[in-house]
Amino acid sequence: MADRIVLLSRGDETRAQEIIDSFAEQTGLEPTEIDGGAEFPLGPDDHDVDVVETLNEIDDSWPDHLELGDPAGES
Repeated sequence: MADRIVLLSRGDETRAQEIIDSFAEQTGLEPTEIDGGAEFPLGPDDHDVDVVETLNEIDDSWPDHLELGDPAGES
């Protein structure tokens, strides 16, 4: 199981940051800024976060502004 969520900006960087900020607020996860986006470390109790569902609730056009990075790869 992944120990982090990686959201990478694409398209409109301002909108991408707004979505990242809303994702952090709705999930209670603390983002770490990384090159091109944000990383959200997952603790033992955080694995029930439905990433795609939460992003869809924030903005169903989120794929125009963000992409999911590989949580196991280099960010």
